[in-house]
Amino acid sequence: MTNKQLVYDFTRYIETKTSLEKYLDINESDILSYIIGNKDSWDTDEFLETFNISDEKLLATDLVLVSLHVTTTNDKFDSLKRYGLLNLQDVLEKDTPLKKFLDNLKIYIDVANKKISYNNKVYDISKKYEDVSNPVDAFIRKLYMDYQINSFFNYDNVLNYGVQKRPEFFIELSKLLKVDLSNAWIQQKKECFVIKFHTPLSNIESYTFDISKKDQQYLDHYQLELLKRKWVIKNSLSKIEDDFFYSSSRECYCYLKSNVSVPYSDIIKIYTPDEYLKEYRTED
Repeated sequence: MTNKQLVYDFTRYIETKTSLEKYLDINESDILSYIIGNKDSWDTDEFLETFNISDEKLLATDLVLVSLHVTTTNDKFDSLKRYGLLNLQDVLEKDTPLKKFLDNLKIYIDVANKKISYNNKVYDISKKYEDVSNPVDAFIRKLYMDYQINSFFNYDNVLNYGVQKRPEFFIELSKLLKVDLSNAWIQQKKECFVIKFHTPLSNIESYTFDISKKDQQYLDHYQLELLKRKWVIKNSLSKIEDDFFYSSSRECYCYLKSNVSVPYSDIIKIYTPDEYLKEYRTED
């Protein structure tokens, strides 16, 4: 029998309570009462036991998780509509604003053959990664080891993370080529947007859910899926507690698998910075 599917959103307080209610069939008021009665001392397993939630119930629903991604662009979302959200390697290989920007500066990154051409010089990026303190190694790490789509399940203000003005990988590329790419990008009047999207639990890296490599190796599929779902519940309860008592939100990140893209049809909403701040009631 096919599991039911639930779009699960814990990016905001209200949606978190609603998602948890739908997932576990527990009234929002009962969830909040549990948090209030166990402030700073609640436990995920105890919560599930209190409401008689079995492992089978947790696994009976396929979760599709909502998160927020920050980007900058100036093409009126043409490439986003065409390709969806892409990982860094695909962004550099397809007809995107970022690739056009680099081409205009005569910076050519050959992902497959592992080399960069710029200013009459060819940079070999085929060496084995050793140390992030070396500019070549730092770029290799970003392009070949850390190139997945990253986003936020929740964060006090995603615009404060540091990517609202320029792509994150400009840090490594600028150091390698000794050129100020961030300033050049800003001068082209690229606009910042916050993209809200959903993706299946299976598209997300296990380390997002604090699952160790050892556990990934020795636990079976059933056990791993339980750990992921309990992590979602734990962070949902944290979100509710933080917002209710402290009006804040701890950092909670989402790392998609390297080969995963997000089709445009899975994008829920695109916010300008002002729209995001208004909807998420966040101060600068």
